[in-house]
Amino acid sequence: MFLALLVKDTVPLGDNLILRGIFEGLALFTGAAWLLMHGTAEMFKRYLLLIAYLVVLLLTLFVSYEPLWVGLQVISLAGVVLFFIAFVESTRGAPHTHDKIFQWTAYALLIVCIGSLALYRFYPTLAIDLEEAEFSPNGLPRFKGLFGKPGMMATASGILLGFCFFAKQSILLRVLGILSALSCLYLTLSRSFWAAAIGAAAVAAVFYWRKKRVYLFAGIVLLVLAPLLTMVLDIKFSSDTSERIMRQESLANFSGRTTVWSLALEKFWNSPLLGYGYTLGHHAFLDLHGGKVAEDTPVNISLFKNKNFSLHNGFIQALLDSGALGAILYVSIMAMVLWKLFAHDKERRYGFTMYSILYFTISNVGESSVFAASTFHSVFYWYLATIAFSLPHHASEPQAVETVSRETGFDSLVSRSKPLVWLPSPMADRKS
Repeated sequence: MFLALLVKDTVPLGDNLILRGIFEGLALFTGAAWLLMHGTAEMFKRYLLLIAYLVVLLLTLFVSYEPLWVGLQVISLAGVVLFFIAFVESTRGAPHTHDKIFQWTAYALLIVCIGSLALYRFYPTLAIDLEEAEFSPNGLPRFKGLFGKPGMMATASGILLGFCFFAKQSILLRVLGILSALSCLYLTLSRSFWAAAIGAAAVAAVFYWRKKRVYLFAGIVLLVLAPLLTMVLDIKFSSDTSERIMRQESLANFSGRTTVWSLALEKFWNSPLLGYGYTLGHHAFLDLHGGKVAEDTPVNISLFKNKNFSLHNGFIQALLDSGALGAILYVSIMAMVLWKLFAHDKERRYGFTMYSILYFTISNVGESSVFAASTFHSVFYWYLATIAFSLPHHASEPQAVETVSRETGFDSLVSRSKPLVWLPSPMADRKS
């Protein structure tokens, strides 16, 4: 389903809301039908936190002045979550199904990244976006590729980069993926996603790369050789180039984000329990009288009426969208997903999943990466979260594992292949 949303995000096929409604409507029907026929109390208990979050989001339609819109957004997310729960549970006997899905997703992202770079090469005006920030009117042109926004391009690039680092694949695909992903990620000039990629890769490498010392030494060598190489090749960076890369003048306030965040925290206290409605938290900045927008006041600018307005922080977005109740569940879900991966992935099979979860969590501080079920990357996060919530159950299932090495990602390039052995489940041992 998220592959269909990736097509929606990158290909102009008409009204995006209609396409999204078709995809997620089918997902809701399919997921709900499977759960009604095969769901058990134990199964629902594993995903209780996700279900509780959906219930709280549904309650926010009673505090929003656009309840119909909020209701549709909640139904959309519910369809995605229920579908993924049904899918993960239905494939519990075939855990490698997720690896295949990740691989096909990486193929699609590779095509998107290469296509975006080709668009930038031949039609640069179509591949860049003049950053429209309320607090930075002279924004720099940033690379958006085939997507509508640079942030979406950066998210997709970071996901592809993680797949190349932590999933087993051919050397050709790995090299093409790393080169295209790094190029796209750099061109977006998105510092939030740069930091997220570095942080997620570093943490995931500690847990999923056995030859950490080799890679640490290689990284140090690269850091030492990089300045020497610039001197040998006489490469010089002008002050304009450095300013363009780092945008140092905006580091103090994160391009105006801190101003918005401080104002958002003040507005939170006007509706602290359930917020202002799922995906409409920015309506906190509007002047409302009797449930209607007061059109005659200067605070009601068109920016805050835009349903696509983002607070550039998923946690603060959750606070305004669904109040303290929703924000607590939102943070709990993200924390629980990380804990389940750390605690239950004993075989270290989910390196790419760990990287991606970390990538979303870190980038969520500077961008609303985990938001409504309206984009590929947000829906992809909920798929990863569902896998993480199912891990204790999947841990007892028979799996094909390597008996000697648990190496993933780059480790597979320097290791010989080893035979796979099918391990029996604990239940089989008891019966015997």
